[in-house]
Amino acid sequence: MTNQPDFNRDENELEAFLVFAMATAGKSAEVTLRKVSTFVEDVDPNGDGILSACGQIDQLGMLDEKVREHKLGNYKRFAKFVRQAWRSGLDLTTCTVSDLETLHGIGPKTARFFMYPGVVAGAWD
Repeated sequence: MTNQPDFNRDENELEAFLVFAMATAGKSAEVTLRKVSTFVEDVDPNGDGILSACGQIDQLGMLDEKVREHKLGNYKRFAKFVRQAWRSGLDLTTCTVSDLETLHGIGPKTARFFMYPGVVAGAWD
C-alpha cells in the first residue's frame, strides 16, 4: 500500500472523495454516493473545493442545515469532521493514514478506504 492516494484526481476531487469516504462509513456506498454528490453540487457548485465551501457556509451558520437537508446522517459527527478537515490544512495528495485518523470521524477503515488506489475510481467523473 502506498502512503499517498493515487487517484489521478485534483485536490477538489480528493476533498469530495474524503467527504464521501467519511459519509459512507457503515452505510451503503451507492446511496451515500448519490447523497454526497448532490451535497457537493449544492454546496460547491463552482468546484472550488468542498471543504472550503463548507467552511464558508459554516461561517454563515448554515452547515448543519445543509447536512440535514441532504440527509447525510450522523449530522453532528459529519459537521464536526468537515469543520476540522477544513481548518486542518491537510494536504490530501501527500497525507498518510495516520494524518487522516487525526480528523474527527475518520478511523482506520475509513482512512485506508481513502488511501487505497482505485477505490471507487471514476465516481466523481
